[in-house]
Amino acid sequence: MKRRRSEDEHVNQERWLITYSDLITLLLIFFVILFSMSTIDKQKFQQLMMTMAKSMSVGQSHIVMNQGNTGLIAQSNQLSQAQKIQEQKDAIDAKQLDRLYKEVQSYIKQNHLQNNMSVTNENIGVVVTMKDVALFATGSDQLTPQSRHILDGLVPLLLQMTNDIDVAGYTDNVPIHTAQFASNWELSAMRAINVVHYLISKNIDPSRLAGIGYGAYHPVASNATPLGRQSNRRVNLVVLRKSDANLFNSPAPSTAKQEIGNQIGTTLSGNINNTP
Repeated sequence: MKRRRSEDEHVNQERWLITYSDLITLLLIFFVILFSMSTIDKQKFQQLMMTMAKSMSVGQSHIVMNQGNTGLIAQSNQLSQAQKIQEQKDAIDAKQLDRLYKEVQSYIKQNHLQNNMSVTNENIGVVVTMKDVALFATGSDQLTPQSRHILDGLVPLLLQMTNDIDVAGYTDNVPIHTAQFASNWELSAMRAINVVHYLISKNIDPSRLAGIGYGAYHPVASNATPLGRQSNRRVNLVVLRKSDANLFNSPAPSTAKQEIGNQIGTTLSGNINNTP
C-alpha cells in the first residue's frame, strides 16, 4: 500500500513550461499589436511633413502632432488626396494655357503682327508682348484705333479662360516729365490701366484683371540703341497659371515682386525681333 501511494503522488515537474509558453505567446502577440499601432508608413510620413511645412502654420502643425500617430496617418491621407486633386487641376490648367499659347501664335501669324507682337509660354503663364508702337502714340497713354483692333482679336481667346490676367507696362530709360506724366512710372502704369479698362469694356471680368507699371526698370534690351529702347517700350499681357496667381497678386515682399517682374521681362528678350 505504501508503494502504490508513492507512485500516485508522483507529479510531472515540467508542467510549468506550458504556462510559460502561453505567457510568451501572449507577450509576443501584445508587442506585435503595439508595433503595428506605432508603425507609420515612411513615405506617407515624409509627404505629410513636406506638405505641412508648405501649407500649414506652426500652430496647426502642433495640433496635428497632438493627435498621435493615428491622426498623423489620417491627415497624411487627406493631404495626399488633396495633392492629387491639385495636380489634376494644374494639369488641366497647363493644357488650357498651352492651347491659348498656340491660338495666340496663330492669331499673330494670320494677321502679320510678328513685328509688333510675340507670345511665349512661361512658368508663370502665357505672356503676350506688344510693342508700344502697336498700342500708343509716342508719350501717350491713349489706345490707338490699331491697338483696339489688335486687342479685339485677343478678347475671344481670353474670354474662354478663367485665369487671372495681369497687364504690365514698361518704358525705356529716356526721362519724361510732362503735365500729365511726372516720370516713366506714371506713363507705364497708365498704359497698363487703359488696356485693363478696354478689356473690361469687352466683358472680361474685372476681378481677373490687374494693371501694373514697371517704368524703365525691367529692360529686355540695351537702352543704348534706338532698337533696344523700342523693345523696352512694351505692354505685357500675362495670363497667369492658377497655381501662381495667388503669389503674383498677393502682397508679397518686394524681392518676390521684382523676381516676377524680371521673369516676365527678361525671358522675352529678343522674341519680338526674332519672331519668324
